[in-house]
Amino acid sequence: MMEPLFREIVGLTEDSIRFRSTADRPEELRACLDLHLGYFAGAPVAVDRREYNGDPLAIVKPSGIDRPSVILCGHVDVVPGDDRQFEPLTDGDRLYGRGALDMKGSLAALAAVVKMTIKESIPWWLFIVSDEERGGKNGAAIIAEEGLPGEFFLAAEPSRMTIATQSKGALRLEITHHGRSAHASTPWHGISSVEKIMEALPKIREIVPDYSSEAWETTASLSLIRGGTVINQVPEECTLSLDIRYIPGDDPEKLTEDFKKALPGYGIRVLDTYPTMTCREKSPLLKSLKEAYRRGTGEDPVMGRQHGATDARFFSSRMDSLTFGPEGDGIHGPEEWLSLESLQSFTGIILEWGRLIKN
Repeated sequence: MMEPLFREIVGLTEDSIRFRSTADRPEELRACLDLHLGYFAGAPVAVDRREYNGDPLAIVKPSGIDRPSVILCGHVDVVPGDDRQFEPLTDGDRLYGRGALDMKGSLAALAAVVKMTIKESIPWWLFIVSDEERGGKNGAAIIAEEGLPGEFFLAAEPSRMTIATQSKGALRLEITHHGRSAHASTPWHGISSVEKIMEALPKIREIVPDYSSEAWETTASLSLIRGGTVINQVPEECTLSLDIRYIPGDDPEKLTEDFKKALPGYGIRVLDTYPTMTCREKSPLLKSLKEAYRRGTGEDPVMGRQHGATDARFFSSRMDSLTFGPEGDGIHGPEEWLSLESLQSFTGIILEWGRLIKN
């Protein structure tokens, strides 16, 4: 039973990779979503299709499932790549291509499992978005705010077969200093905003230390710096952008206030804030996912946490949420690949999980 199903999954993944479904190609995003919805043609499902600010999404609802217990989520959008990455290539266990791992393979697996089990009345819906790589504001964020029934949200992002029950939130700050311009030959007549930003760096690191190795701590990347206009002028203005990833339990509002107190005279502006993701250890649906993992692999599940964010973060305050997906490597790089063996294992676990949920 798994072999014909898996051939369908690989075929759907390969067809999906051929779409250049990047943010600058909205017609390709729609076409890639059409591909997945077309996969359900003739099946007893209701499709709730929407579009927000040009980004399409869809919710596939199997017949008879009006209030699901589980929301399965995937995205069709990918980051840009060169031409060859949009032609899938299989080499042994590896399927190469843009989005093979992130996350057209696992989305195909979700679609196939949901379609295969429609007659079994498993209480889940499939949620497909097209803006995850750009922050999810026109997809998951809106749908979460509107309200979606369910007790459990699973984003099938690549996790190396680790069940990730926590992920960091994001706080993006802009720190600006306004100095006074002057001719570069007489710097004493001016106040260099670039130097003032440099003076702020030790104070920034007092609030969020610099980590040279992996740490489950709140971190800050000094991502962008903009200052000055010409080389022979003392720069009047300089701006530093910080990408702060905070762990569950840390408060982004308090972090912002800490920066304001530490840097009087500087402008502090919040660009964006994203919540953390958590899943209760005592969640019955997490317990059943762990059991499905054991039955599918013969091993205890690997539990973990993710430094990066996924669409699951938008639902975490409303239902238990986590990320779980197959193995591979090269995400967003020139040699992105997906392990087919891992994808097959992932498919089996999701299928077994659905049947445990029903029972």
